[in-house]
Amino acid sequence: MAHYDFPKRVEIELSSKCNLSCTYCPRRFIDKLDGFMEYSLFEHIINEISEYPETILVLHRRGESLLHPQFVDFLTLIKDKFNNVQLATNGTLLNREKAEAIIQTVSFLSFSIDTPSLFKQTRINANYDIVEKNISNFLELNKAYGNPVKTQVSKVMTNESDESDIALFNEIWSEKVDRVRIYEQHSEEGKFGSLKNKRTDRKTCTMPFYELVVCYDGKIARCNHDWNGDAMGNLCNTTIHEVWRSEKFETLRSQQVSLEIYDSVCLNCDSWYPKEGKQETGLAFESNKQNHDYLEDSGNKFIPLARPHITTEIDEVSKVINSGIWTTGPKVFEFENKLADYLTEDQPLYVSGINSCTSALFLALFSLGIKRGDEVILPTWTFAATAQVVEWLQAVPVLCDIDKSTLCIDVNKIENLISHKTKAIIPVHIGGYSCNINEIKRIADKHKLFVIEDAAHAIGAKYLGTKIGNFSHVTCFSFYATKNLAMGEGGACVSKNNDLIENIKKLSYFGINKEAYKRYEKFGTWFYNIETMGFKFNLDSIHAAMGLVQLEKLDLMNSRRRKIAKMYRKGLDNSIKFFEDSDQHYHTYHLFQIQLPDHINRNEFVEILKQKNIGTSVHFIPIHKHSWYKNRYNKGFPVADSIFEKVVSIPMYASMTDIQVEYVISTINSIIKEV
Repeated sequence: MAHYDFPKRVEIELSSKCNLSCTYCPRRFIDKLDGFMEYSLFEHIINEISEYPETILVLHRRGESLLHPQFVDFLTLIKDKFNNVQLATNGTLLNREKAEAIIQTVSFLSFSIDTPSLFKQTRINANYDIVEKNISNFLELNKAYGNPVKTQVSKVMTNESDESDIALFNEIWSEKVDRVRIYEQHSEEGKFGSLKNKRTDRKTCTMPFYELVVCYDGKIARCNHDWNGDAMGNLCNTTIHEVWRSEKFETLRSQQVSLEIYDSVCLNCDSWYPKEGKQETGLAFESNKQNHDYLEDSGNKFIPLARPHITTEIDEVSKVINSGIWTTGPKVFEFENKLADYLTEDQPLYVSGINSCTSALFLALFSLGIKRGDEVILPTWTFAATAQVVEWLQAVPVLCDIDKSTLCIDVNKIENLISHKTKAIIPVHIGGYSCNINEIKRIADKHKLFVIEDAAHAIGAKYLGTKIGNFSHVTCFSFYATKNLAMGEGGACVSKNNDLIENIKKLSYFGINKEAYKRYEKFGTWFYNIETMGFKFNLDSIHAAMGLVQLEKLDLMNSRRRKIAKMYRKGLDNSIKFFEDSDQHYHTYHLFQIQLPDHINRNEFVEILKQKNIGTSVHFIPIHKHSWYKNRYNKGFPVADSIFEKVVSIPMYASMTDIQVEYVISTINSIIKEV
């Protein structure tokens, strides 16, 4: 039997400590298990494993991983680096912060629990009601994000267990989780890996051929049944490659192949894995949840192009309604401050909440002095708002072609469009992918132009590791109902220039001096002063309340979108072209746009998907193709023209389930093959 060049599965013990004392746990035979893995050691291990992203990473062993004070930091480090991350927990410490970190990073989560009566008998210092509530809260949160984490509950068959106990356990959990698992008790009398029900037909154990187990202090165990864990080496002074190919491991493997076993741990162990990853002991129950989810998610209900992700928004809106302050007020100011904190990287940012991104773009241009006859360069590949706000000021939109790999403005064509009338550039970050903003800034600085970013799609997106919002004179965001941060209607202007933002705030409400809302409060005054001509573009507290909830979970929602995008990129037919994603751009996938192969008619494709209960759209019809603009801009956009006929946006939202994503993939692939 050949072993892998690198372990297929690596089990890392974050903590050997545990906050419970279970009557059946092998810990009772070990003198001292009270260590945490150092962050530097974990980072060292991950750096080596990350060269193999297909490695199954398991973050538990003899202790409770969630006890580690840096548990969330560990998950942050491995986020997006591995396709399969697994974790087990007793659930006692599973709070909202840890749950969100798990949902962003982990693929499979197993909860160790029992029936209520046996839980109390076998677990000292544990409260069943608390654990059950923590698990239920996690399952609810996981469902809200499309069930990205596959879940399992497990119990150990102890002396107190019987068939009725197993049936009750399965009844409690079978419709809530993806799998119910019953493990046999093992390691009695300190013989690690020794099952309560002995197995006599010894077979070759596959574990030394595919799995490496790392203890909290860097020591390498033979396998996960080697609870002493110091036999095979230490990653504090060597590498996984060296240990995996060492003479000790080769000797262990040769014993398993020949079944002439003299290793002290293996000799007493009958928990061998005759097939890779399969012990073939205990019981596993097929979950009713899987069948229910499939019926719900696989095309029996319409899968829209986009939908907002809802958790506690209704509660927060109710609080605002009951407060009586529905329009601009404290909730708006709280949202502005928290958005500034979220976006700020180096220099402080200032935010003005606005009723839409369209209004934000208009106020930015107006505040920067754009007027009749001025020219503003913007891409033809955008929504009408980007061009029309320029026209509202009686200025002239100058359209630029796009980069075929990103759909963003082609930076190489900007300078040829600059004239003595040009005053600004509006780059548009398409679909959550950031433009080459540094090059745009260089051009703008050279020609003394303003840069106003249309970041309607790009909240949370990054360019070269820095969040969009930190680069230009003004950045404008959208919080429309379909956006990554959704509040129904809403937007924001963001800038490092506080004076500019204060002026935008004033302009957004008739030019009235700030805090005009207080004139209706007990300690306010009826007096207000109109300092300049303004507009009615202010954000209200009802929408801001939704925005605050959305902002709190924005990174989690964006992370889920990125996972869905990875599934699309991996699963869709090879004839479909994708637009660029790269390490320089943290793509937040407001949209997932595909380019159809030549033999597919887009209209027919969209219609078939609609019949299959899958929503689509096209982003965008280029500006120059609309009748309002056609006579003015009838040529000069070969890239946009060539791409337009084949572009389609397919469903993308944070609460999409894996089943829904897989249904979209399989349906599209069937269409591609059948046409």
